[in-house]
Amino acid sequence: FACAACESSAPPFSPRDAGATSDTGATSDTGAARDAYDGALDDVDLPPEDVPPCAVRPDAAGVTCVLQVRGSARDDTGAPLGDHVITVCGPACFVTRTERDGSFVTPVGDFLDPSIYTVLVHGRPDHASLYVALAPVVDRVATFAEPLVVPRYTQSGDLFPDPARGGSVTAGDVTLTVPAGATLEFDLEDALLGDLGRRFRVAPVPIDRAPRFARDAGVVALWALAPFNLLASPKLAARVANRAGMAPNAAVDFVVMGQEGLVPPLTAGRAIVAAAGHVSADGMSITTDPGEGISYVTWLGVRPHAAR
Repeated sequence: FACAACESSAPPFSPRDAGATSDTGATSDTGAARDAYDGALDDVDLPPEDVPPCAVRPDAAGVTCVLQVRGSARDDTGAPLGDHVITVCGPACFVTRTERDGSFVTPVGDFLDPSIYTVLVHGRPDHASLYVALAPVVDRVATFAEPLVVPRYTQSGDLFPDPARGGSVTAGDVTLTVPAGATLEFDLEDALLGDLGRRFRVAPVPIDRAPRFARDAGVVALWALAPFNLLASPKLAARVANRAGMAPNAAVDFVVMGQEGLVPPLTAGRAIVAAAGHVSADGMSITTDPGEGISYVTWLGVRPHAAR
C-alpha cells in the first residue's frame, strides 16, 4: 500500500502517489473515487499463496510471528464502520476491509517487530482517519480488545485556496491559513474525491472520547481534520476556539497526531508538539504564534504549555 503516508516532490495541489494524476478537478462522485481507490489496492503485492505463513524467521531482534490482526471499527455514535479500508503498516503493509458489522481480520503471516507497526483506519470520505499502535500479539494474533473509533465530520468549510495566492479556510472552531506561494500535497484518497477531498472539514472530539495519543498528551480540546494527511510547506497557521476555557494570554502547545508510518523516525499515531501558541487577550480563541504552524493535517489539539 504505497500512498497513505508517502511524500514526494510535487507541484501545488498534487496528490501524493506515483500513479495519480495532478488534476485536482477530478470527479467528486465518491462512488467513482472508491472504484479508483480499489484499483490502487489491486496493485498491492501479496505473498504467494503457496508460501507457508512465517516460513522464514529473519535475523533481526524483536520480531515475532503475526498471523492476523483482528479488531473492529465504529464511529462516534457507536455505528459500525463497514466496508472501510484497514492497513497495517511498517516496513511492509497489509490491507483488508471491514465487514458490515465493522469487524476486520487482516492476514499477515509474517515476522514483524510490533513496536514499529501501526494500524490505520481509513475513514474517508465521511469519517476521520486514525493511526493506532499495533495491538499486543498473543498466540501470533494481534487483537484490539476495544473498537477503533473515528468521528464523523460534522463541520464543513470552503475548499482550500489556491496556494499561489494563499488564504484561510474555516470549519466550525478551526481556521487554517495557507501562506501565499505555499505547496499543498493532498493524499491520494482525498485527491480521488475531487472537490470533496479539497474541502476543509472538522469533527470536534470530546476529551472523554479522545484517542489514546491525545489523552496521553494531556490535550484539553481536540478536533479531527480533513483533508487527512495533507502536507503543507511552509507551515499553516492555526486558530481554534478556546472551548476549554484557558486563561486569556496563556501559553499553549498545539499538538497533532503524527502521520509518518513508513520512514524513520516513525511518528504515526503519536502525539507531536507541532507549534507554540497563545490564548487571545479576550479569551475567545487560541492562535499559533508568529512563525509557528502545522506542516500536516491530521488531528489537532491544544494543551497548556506547562503540561509539556
